[in-house]
Amino acid sequence: MRFSEDALAYLRGEKFSNGFTIATAVPEASVPGRLETVLGLCTGKRVVHLGCADHLDIIDQKIANKTWLHARLLEVAAACIGVDNNEEALSHLRAKGYRDLHTADITRQDALPAIIDSHWDIMLLGEIIEHIGNPVMFLEELRKRYAGSVDRIVLTTPHAFRFKNFTRSARRHVELVNSDHRFWFTPYTLAKVAMDAGLQPEEFWLVENMAPTQRAYFKRWLLKQYPAYRDTIVMVCRLG
Repeated sequence: MRFSEDALAYLRGEKFSNGFTIATAVPEASVPGRLETVLGLCTGKRVVHLGCADHLDIIDQKIANKTWLHARLLEVAAACIGVDNNEEALSHLRAKGYRDLHTADITRQDALPAIIDSHWDIMLLGEIIEHIGNPVMFLEELRKRYAGSVDRIVLTTPHAFRFKNFTRSARRHVELVNSDHRFWFTPYTLAKVAMDAGLQPEEFWLVENMAPTQRAYFKRWLLKQYPAYRDTIVMVCRLG
C-alpha cells in the first residue's frame, strides 16, 4: 500500500491528531511471504545487503534448506554485495566460496568504498531496525553516507499487531519477545521514524515471515481476510 497524501501530512508533522486512523491493508486472495516479497523487490536490481551473515551456528542449515536470504538474493539480483559486522561469520562464508562480503560497522566508520564507488538500486535492512537503540540516527547516518550511491532502502521488521502477540502474549498475560529487540513497529510508526531520518516512505506491505501451510486453514483464512494480523512489515523508502 501507499500512504495517502493526508497520511503523509501527518508523517511530515504538518498535521496532528491524537486519534488518527490509517488504512494499512485490504483483504487479499493469498498471504504473501516475507522472502518472496523481498526477492520480488530485488529481482534484477543492484542490491547492498546489510546484516547479510546471520548467526554462525545456523548459516549452514539455512543454506541447505534454501532459506538463507543472501544466497537467494544472489540468485535474482543483477548484482549483490553483503555487509556485516560479524567477521567470524563472514570468514566462514568466504571459506564456502561466497564473495563480495565486507566487514563493516556501517554507520560508525567512513562510507564503504564498495558502496560509494558504484550505483545501487536497493539497500536491504532485513530484521535490523528493531535491534537499533536509536533508529532515527541510524537511518539518518545511512542517508548522509549513501544517498548519492543508493536509490532506496527496503526495511523489514516484525509487526506490532501480529496475531501471535494477542494469542501467545496478551491472552496469557505475558510478553513473548526477542530479548535483543528495542521496538515494535506499525506501518505508521516505522514510516514516522524513516521520515524523521530524512527518508521518503513510498510503499509498504504486511506479509508473513512463514506463509501458513495448506493444512492451517483457519490461519490462512484469517490472514487473507484480516491482513493487519500478519507478522511482518516490508517498507520501501527513497533516500533522496
